[in-house]
Amino acid sequence: MRVILLYDVRDIRPSIQEVLTAATLAGACPDRLNDLKLCLYELLGNALLHGQGAVSLTCLFEADGVRVSVRQTAPWQGEALEGCHKCLEAEITRESGRGLFLVRALSDDLEYLEESRDMRLRMRLV
Repeated sequence: MRVILLYDVRDIRPSIQEVLTAATLAGACPDRLNDLKLCLYELLGNALLHGQGAVSLTCLFEADGVRVSVRQTAPWQGEALEGCHKCLEAEITRESGRGLFLVRALSDDLEYLEESRDMRLRMRLV
């Protein structure tokens, strides 16, 4: 098991590269690496765009997958996330919200914990 903890993420690219390197070493399927990369870009990008505080990234690599947490220290400044757990298909034609729909479609599980400002996903990598 390997854990990556990145605090105060400001530049998405090196953070994602570190996670993808660890996933590759863990034997992840190349197609799943692309899915993980897209999910990380969406979650980190949303956190940096819509949050005002620091953003942290935690990745826990398990035997066949990864658990990812993107946490903000300040309240969300974008549109409400109440429906995030559903990521309604009807919303994919809107200007915003498509990223979370994609993350929901590519991951095995996605949830937003409002109290901790934590977006979590679980994804099989094999």
